[in-house]
Amino acid sequence: KDQGAPATEAMVDAIARQSRDGNRAEGEHALQRAYRLLPGLGEPVPVRIEASSPAVGQSLSDLGLRGRTGATIIAISRGPEVVLVPDGHVELKAGDVVALAGTRTAIEAARQLLLEGKDSNGG
Repeated sequence: KDQGAPATEAMVDAIARQSRDGNRAEGEHALQRAYRLLPGLGEPVPVRIEASSPAVGQSLSDLGLRGRTGATIIAISRGPEVVLVPDGHVELKAGDVVALAGTRTAIEAARQLLLEGKDSNGG
């Protein structure tokens, strides 16, 4: 039996709940519980992609988030659908909730890039 299944299910449920409810605190707490079951990924940070975000309509490979910031999108919640470990072809849409993993600095840089379109180095 797959030992990672309960942790994966908990993470999917947590991300989907936040996306549906818009309840940031509940979603963050549920994600934190899920990540304690998945050591090595670090603290998860959910980020909601608003319609005004310059990331809307861009594929993950076009954004180059990991290379530019060091953070990784490990899941995307889109309404009832959850994409775990999305590939570079996935395009971000308004209302998506992405789960970021990485160092604190990397996650903050990724948030700036996703929400404001700016690299932390001013780009």
